[in-house]
Parts: sequence; C-alpha cells; structure tokens
Amino acid sequence: MKVLIRLKILVFTAFLSACSTTGFVGFDGFELFKEATRNKLAGSPNTFKTNPLDSLTRAQLKAFSGPLIFAHLEASNAYASLSAVGQNGGATTYMTGDDVSLTFRDGILIASRGLGGDLLSSDVSSLPPALKQQETRKHKRVHRYLDAEDHILTMSFDCLVEQSGIAVVQFVERSYHTKAFKERCTGGTITFDNTYWVGVSDNKIVSSRQWVSGPIGYVDLWVLID
Repeated sequence: MKVLIRLKILVFTAFLSACSTTGFVGFDGFELFKEATRNKLAGSPNTFKTNPLDSLTRAQLKAFSGPLIFAHLEASNAYASLSAVGQNGGATTYMTGDDVSLTFRDGILIASRGLGGDLLSSDVSSLPPALKQQETRKHKRVHRYLDAEDHILTMSFDCLVEQSGIAVVQFVERSYHTKAFKERCTGGTITFDNTYWVGVSDNKIVSSRQWVSGPIGYVDLWVLID
C-alpha cells in the first residue's frame, strides 16, 4: 500500500495552487527528510537555504520501486518528488500525491497540470536530435496554453541549441558524466533559456532546467530513478 509522507510547508501555493492541501510528498514510504528538514520548516516558511535533495541517500532510494524525479520551482523555492503514473505515446507523466503532474518525452517537459498557468501541450519533436549533435542546431517549439477566457493560445518559438561543454553532475551520492546543452528560445516578447545535462554513455537527460510558462517560470529537475 502506498504511504504518503507529507512535510507541511506553510506557503506552497505557487507549486500546488490547485490543491486543497500543501506539502512535500513522497511515495511508498519514501521519506525524503527527517530531522534536518523538520528543523528548516521551523524557520521562514517556503525558504530553503540548501536544496533538500542534498540530504537524500541512495539507501533511502532503495525503499522506492518505480521511476521517480525530483523538482524545484525556482519562483517559489518549492520542492517535490514526482512518481511516474503512466505512459502514452512515448510520453511519461509524473505526479505528486496532490495531483500536480509533469509530462515528459525523452526527458523534455511537454505538459504540466495543477500549477496555475500550465503548459497544456507542446511540440518539441525537433529538440531530441539536436541534443545528440555537437554543432549548433536550430529548431522550433510550439507551446499551447489557456488564456483568461479558457481559449487555447498557441505560441511558436525559434530556438538555438548548442553544446556548452562536458560536465560532471553530482546528486544523491552519484556522479554523472554529461554533455551540457543550452537551448535559447524566442517568440514575440518572450525569451527563455533551458539547460540539459545529457549522459555521455546513454544520451539520456539526467538533470535539466526547463521553462514552463510566464506564471510558473523555470523548474529544475533531477532523475532519481529511471
């Protein structure tokens, strides 16, 4: 039976704006923090001096069975673990216990739900090939959002992808040798910059910083269990 471990955060509205409860959720008895995090919560709400992921160990991950990612919303400094709940047409959806979800294809964010100002869907099919090349590549993105009257708003972006070097990424007691890629996209008055750390051996994205929308901003992502 799945056990939800909730660490109550007083101000978490930007990350769980559509939910009746707030908190940091883990699954299957997977406890991300104990005393260290509990002490942080006694201070200023919604403020972490360090990434809570730093206190996670490989031993704790062994208690979890299934794909798992870790997310950080930069605008609100909110953190959450998300468990894979389903696949559809090559896309994988991850969800918190409070039904906030992020959907990915090949490690690239293509949709969100439950955040407010969500990305309804997107076409980023030309990006994965660009993340396998050393030379600078151009590609296009298409994002779809709901406007104030619940009409679908389609936005197109011209993007440039370039490899910025080789980097060793470390988290949860493990090192990943990666190729770092920068993606700069512009459409109308909007410009955003995404970063992807792609494993040298398997070409899988192990960590990234991806833009969701104007209201949500950027989300930092780490793959804990693939």
